[in-house]
Amino acid sequence: MMSVLATLPTNMGGLEGAVVYIDTESAFSAERLIEIAESRFPRYFNIKEKLLLTSTKVHVFRELTCEEVLQRIESLEEEIISKKVKVVIIDSIASVVRKEFDTQLQGNMRERNKFLAKGASLLKYLAEEFSIPGDRQRWPPGSTKQAHPLAANRSREDRRLITGTVTRYLQGEEEESDERLGKASARDSKWATLREGMEDGEKKMS
Repeated sequence: MMSVLATLPTNMGGLEGAVVYIDTESAFSAERLIEIAESRFPRYFNIKEKLLLTSTKVHVFRELTCEEVLQRIESLEEEIISKKVKVVIIDSIASVVRKEFDTQLQGNMRERNKFLAKGASLLKYLAEEFSIPGDRQRWPPGSTKQAHPLAANRSREDRRLITGTVTRYLQGEEEESDERLGKASARDSKWATLREGMEDGEKKMS
């Protein structure tokens, strides 16, 4: 829901911008994106061209490790400027943290906190510099006041691949299997979380 709202024109209560969606569980679904768009805003998305336009504004990156997530966040400044990004979604930090840090092992808690603090600091910088909203529920506390310089020019091959998947689905060519898209129940749960976070936005548009 958050991704769809960000791409809507301002006269509909949207941000008229692009979205960066960092997917750590390979569960992003083009089908689900379209279902949300058509069910929530049927009058606006009653023609395929508007759905295609929305798909080009949602840039999905699959990052499956803590290191990859940090590298992606560090490269976002250029992406935000060039693509006019208004929302950054990380779905989810908890997933990569659980996979890589067993808090029962000595030293892991320190490394975990170091990762969370650095990531939170980078996101805080982006939020303040570009007025991008942040979801504190999806990234545990630990940010610092220091602004980190961001790197750029990381490969965009993965973004082109997944954006292309969204577009192919809208054109009726999508043939992704359930395994590749992720389990429907887990997918619906994540989108439910996004919808809950946008209650205020929906009220303004009603």
